[in-house]
Amino acid sequence: MNQTSEMTDKISVIIPAYNAEKTISATVESVLKQTLPPYEVIVVNDGSKDRTQEIVEAMGERVILINQSNSGVSAARNNGLAHAEGEWVAFLDSDDVWHPTKLQKQADFLLEHADLHWCATRFYRCAVSEKSLSRDHAHPKSISHENRVIDAFDSLSGQTAVWIGTILVRKSLVEKVGAFCEELASPADNDLWIRVALEQPQLGFIGEPLADYMIYPESMSGQASRKIKPERFTFYRRLADLIENAPAKHREGCKKFYDRSVGIYLFNLARAGQVTQSRELMAWLKENRMRIPGWRYRWPMWLPTSLIGIFRSGWQKLKPGRRNSE
Repeated sequence: MNQTSEMTDKISVIIPAYNAEKTISATVESVLKQTLPPYEVIVVNDGSKDRTQEIVEAMGERVILINQSNSGVSAARNNGLAHAEGEWVAFLDSDDVWHPTKLQKQADFLLEHADLHWCATRFYRCAVSEKSLSRDHAHPKSISHENRVIDAFDSLSGQTAVWIGTILVRKSLVEKVGAFCEELASPADNDLWIRVALEQPQLGFIGEPLADYMIYPESMSGQASRKIKPERFTFYRRLADLIENAPAKHREGCKKFYDRSVGIYLFNLARAGQVTQSRELMAWLKENRMRIPGWRYRWPMWLPTSLIGIFRSGWQKLKPGRRNSE
């Protein structure tokens, strides 16, 4: 038995799924085809109304299916976590995929660095349409392509935060910090990682892209008409409390993460034409005496709508959209 094979019995993979009949097979297959197979693959069916349950059941005994009433992605992840028996856990959304050596290379690195408690990898962003799949440049750009140990706060507050689809983390660490906040959906992973970083600020990082983050046109539609969801305000309050209670040595890192999280959301609202919502969020921050991000994030909200339209055309040509704002 080679040394890395010891990790086979220690890794649980958790896949939350809601109405995922079009993508769940490819996602699960990418896990089953890992050169280092995980101990278990847990799919949590979050009250799907399509054929998700039927498709997963047909994948055989290697996949554990848990059905729950529709409760949201964070509740689904926590449900999977409660059933997981592995020492390490990895999370993958039901429309993303891993490359075959993803777990193997993370396990190799973690065995070489026994003091580490979590590890991430670079990944590709892939724009998906009915006719094609366009693989974008690897993210994050700001970290060396070499495998190394990095400061988690630097990564979280940098150009790109760590993405949940690449994380391999000790289950006990996730449980210690309180797992996923079920009041949150899209910000829930970043809310978790900043709490993990406070406990374990050193993060293993694999410089090779080992996962594909899929971006679908339908997931980006309708953004301009949406109001800011209440969970955003909950997330920012939680971050503000985190800054206040963080140890002095990590407070600056928490502030940078807050500025990035709030600032990029403000920026993205304005660049999507939601100037009114961006200004409303600014007013809420001031009214609640919350920290205000710098001008590099706020300038688009003061541009004329016609000028924003010109900028939007340029942004869309240069960079594919994301499934949700940071």
